This record gives sequence, structure tokens and C-alpha cells, in this order.
Amino acid sequence: LVEMMDAAEWKSGVYHFTNRGETTWFGFARRIQELKGLHDCEVRPISSAEYPTAAVRPAYSVLDTGRIESDFGVVIPQWEDALERCLKNL
Repeated sequence: LVEMMDAAEWKSGVYHFTNRGETTWFGFARRIQELKGLHDCEVRPISSAEYPTAAVRPAYSVLDTGRIESDFGVVIPQWEDALERCLKNL
């Protein structure tokens, strides 16, 4: 986002930003478990139907970051790499 603000030419519009790659909440939790060595608890996947929310959620909702990458030359890391860096900083 800082790179966007500092860009020589501002390009308006809607931009999605998230790390590259895709996962589920289960995959995200399992990766945290692996990185932190938390083998004394069970992480189980559940379906969306088993976790009802007031908001209606799409079955598949991966964001496309192609526009922000091409318009601003932003290099977006994989989510696994960003998560590992985040956990090291906590």
C-alpha cells in the first residue's frame, strides 16, 4: 500500500490486496500449528454449513491481485511466507 501511495502515477479504481496463493481456514490453522510446533491439539476441518454465520458467504472467494500487481509493480508474497514472517515477529 505504501508503494501505491508513492507511485509516480496514481491509478484510481478498486484494488484487491491479499497475499498470493489460496487456502481454507483449516489450511491456515494447520500451517500455524506446523510452524509453532503445536502438536498437542487437534485441528479438524468443518464445512461452511457446520459453521453458520449471519453473512452469506460465497463457496469460493479468492481475490484476484493481478491489477494491483500490474498497475503498481507490487510483488506480493505467498501467504505461507507472510504468515511465517508474522509469527516470527509476534
